[in-house]
Amino acid sequence: MKLQFVKYNSIYLKSCAKLVSETWSFDNELINASRPHHLFYYYIRNCVDNSIYTDLIIDEETERVLGILFGSDENHTTCKPPIKNVVNLLILYTHIILGHLGKRSVAIECINDMLYVEKSIENYCNKFDGQLNLCVVSKELQGLGYGRKLIDRYIEFCKNEREMENIFLWTDINCNHRFYEHYGFRPFKQFYDDRLTNHYDKRTDKPNGFIYVKNLI
Repeated sequence: MKLQFVKYNSIYLKSCAKLVSETWSFDNELINASRPHHLFYYYIRNCVDNSIYTDLIIDEETERVLGILFGSDENHTTCKPPIKNVVNLLILYTHIILGHLGKRSVAIECINDMLYVEKSIENYCNKFDGQLNLCVVSKELQGLGYGRKLIDRYIEFCKNEREMENIFLWTDINCNHRFYEHYGFRPFKQFYDDRLTNHYDKRTDKPNGFIYVKNLI
């Protein structure tokens, strides 16, 4: 492999979606979906449209995406992201209507759950300067320091080009959230939400969502 850091381009949409699908099973709840990848396309587009910083690790030989980091500047937002978010949602609902995501009522419930969680996290955006919207590394690169490299590059951008004082991120129990603690993020809030993961014990005192913060000065 010959690895390279590049900015996001729409030509990498499919590869980004595939990497995310290998990491998170957003489509587990869908029933008889013929084209579940459209759910991941929506997720990637939404992350990109809400980010001012994009960084990918690609294999130059295959142009396969092996690492992703998207980040935002919460102090400088415009009306464009909300408009683009609506367009992305309309595209997704078109696929639902066409039956590409399987049983329509289940697909709509799945989307509503995603939107609810996103909306609840937005309540914290005005508390911090930036947000790490998405960070994922392929299994073959995990443990080799590439996750740290992606975050190092984003933090350098935040400090030197945007003069941010802090950034935050949220993740769930399905991810290696301890990685962020090792990097230097501090826990800000823990919570439980049925929409994030299906615990058989349904223990609301057992957190499955985590918000982390890192000061940059």
